[in-house]
Amino acid sequence: MQERLFRYANNSWGGEKKSAHSDRLLLLTTIILFCCGLVMVYSTTYPVMVVRQRNSFQALITQLVAGSIGLGLLVFFARFDYRRFVRYDDLLLISMFMLTFLTILPLGAFVDRRWIRLGFFNLQPTELLNFALVIYLAAATLRKEDQLASFRQGITPFCILLLIISAVVLQQPDFSMVFRFWILTGFMLFLAGAKITHLIGIGTIIISLALLMVKIAPYRMARLIAFIDPFSYPMTAGFQTIQSLTAIGAGGLFGRGIGNSQAKLLRLPAAHNDFIFSITAEEIGFIGALLLLSLFLIFGWRALKIAQRAPDRFGYMLAMGLGFTICVQALLNISIAVGLFPVTGLTLPFISHGGSSLVVSLAMVGILLNISKQGAKTCA
Repeated sequence: MQERLFRYANNSWGGEKKSAHSDRLLLLTTIILFCCGLVMVYSTTYPVMVVRQRNSFQALITQLVAGSIGLGLLVFFARFDYRRFVRYDDLLLISMFMLTFLTILPLGAFVDRRWIRLGFFNLQPTELLNFALVIYLAAATLRKEDQLASFRQGITPFCILLLIISAVVLQQPDFSMVFRFWILTGFMLFLAGAKITHLIGIGTIIISLALLMVKIAPYRMARLIAFIDPFSYPMTAGFQTIQSLTAIGAGGLFGRGIGNSQAKLLRLPAAHNDFIFSITAEEIGFIGALLLLSLFLIFGWRALKIAQRAPDRFGYMLAMGLGFTICVQALLNISIAVGLFPVTGLTLPFISHGGSSLVVSLAMVGILLNISKQGAKTCA
């Protein structure tokens, strides 16, 4: 399988005999989401910037810079044959892991918990690690395809890898990212043909460990308790959830109008990233929020179609992993905003303010577009 992918990639890189188009609906959906994100980033950040006596366009400018980089990567990866990742998946994962490891070292002003400071831009290496993990899992599950039925040879190596990664990421600490890594790995192993009983067993152990970590960390326990009954803790752990629900409810059917949110006026913390959906729902109402949800549903549908039409198994696994990563992150972020999931630091893809998340999300779209193009060429 791997050698066939190598030969196909090398042949296709030399020239294209068949013209084919990438998935235009996926591209259009992505551009609309990105533009909506620019509007909401400015809307949610300008009051804070005014209070801090800064340029009201500062956050928008940084988002535009990140978006420009991301769009450049989208174009690059849309032209880069995705099958070449098979050669470098492990090297890419190791590189991104080492970059993440830097964040827990005492490097002074160069690092700040989850970020590496690069002048005007803060890089979040775990976003890049998530990107590398998707590629690695798509390739590694194919290499171990014949061993996945065995718990010892097929499942255990992935669990050891995830435990090592988790041990580093939890030092930041970033519990939500670790959660994303594990559900992504479980999903990819399921697609690759791992036994359900093995995955359920691992899932049970991981959930038990997660609950233990929540219990020994007071702030995590407070978030969990507040998730169950936020109105019992209106000024402490339940404050964000209550303010989020209040903002969504205040939007009504058609919203207050772009720029007219009241919750963003220093009432709702993290309004420009973690809770940007709440402000969006307040400003454009239930109808607008429903349209935004529809865009993510369209995105997931197109990613699924691209996977189904992929010319090879690696393309299928990669497209499913990329689509799953973006859509599940969006689902979790929105679930947090409406009180269906405990508060964690998850951004809304393409919408929230956050350069690393935006760059990686757009790069993922570029790979999806390339898979769709290769699939169209095969069918032509």
